[in-house]
Amino acid sequence: MIGRHVLFFLTALLGSAVFLYSIGWRYRLRVLNPSPMSWEWAGFGGPSSFLSVHFGWPAALAALGALAVIGARRRRPVDAALLGGFALTALALLAHRWFFEQAGILFPQFVPSHYFVFYLKALQWALVGLAVQGLWSFRSRLPSPAGVRLGTLPPGIARAALMAAVALGVLFTLPQYRSRGYLQSARQAALAEAGRPHLHETFAWLRANASPDDVFLASPDTALRVIGPAGRKVVLVGEVFSNPYVDWSARARSTRAMWRALLEGDLRTFRALARAFHVTYLISWRQDQPWLDALLEERNVPGLSSAFKSGGVRILELTP
Repeated sequence: MIGRHVLFFLTALLGSAVFLYSIGWRYRLRVLNPSPMSWEWAGFGGPSSFLSVHFGWPAALAALGALAVIGARRRRPVDAALLGGFALTALALLAHRWFFEQAGILFPQFVPSHYFVFYLKALQWALVGLAVQGLWSFRSRLPSPAGVRLGTLPPGIARAALMAAVALGVLFTLPQYRSRGYLQSARQAALAEAGRPHLHETFAWLRANASPDDVFLASPDTALRVIGPAGRKVVLVGEVFSNPYVDWSARARSTRAMWRALLEGDLRTFRALARAFHVTYLISWRQDQPWLDALLEERNVPGLSSAFKSGGVRILELTP
């Protein structure tokens, strides 16, 4: 039993090693952009709103599973300790933000709060499984009206009954699951985005012609919609989507300075800043930056050569 838990621990450590190295060794846990950490999601405006969003019959079943774990803690102390430690840690890290906000204390977070909602959801369904197992075990000890104990059912019938129960549960929850925003409004928005031919052609060009090492100067919206999905680098993306261990404010100031220098014709400043961020391409999208599209339409900018054009989207390459 102990060997199995050690294997679980080593597997988890190996799986998280890259992440731990990145935030612990490379960035030294120095949060320079707190916006991604403070992004509200998953109904966590406060304890009451969180409970109203997330408490339902699965949580009630999970509570029964937690009681089963507590009841079996003498027989399986390591399992009880692991599940209990996991639950308490996730709850504490989820609640600390709200607690310190209520106390008026600015306390940095290393990851957004909704990460711990996902952890608790995983724990919830593990406890639901334990609850179902415990209820079945309890029911099997009760005599049926015909005097037959459920525990004596043939294994094939027992497995069929379990699969039928799972199928009923899926049928019961499927309508609610299909009505989630991710499968309705978000899907419609994604389809509408994919239906923009110019953005689709830009995406295809980026994948076919740009290297993963190329860096693009673009608006945050264009960076999020086109360049990021194509797997290419950008100078700046929206604050909440940026790396929390990179100084977003400094990058935003430099990006504004590059746009201003380009607009004013100060090519020396523009080139110096572009070299500092290893910029190789500039993207203009008329819908997002009409002033830039008008500037590029009026005159040729020295040091920028046209690489791609589709509708209101232009890609220009920085030349030596």
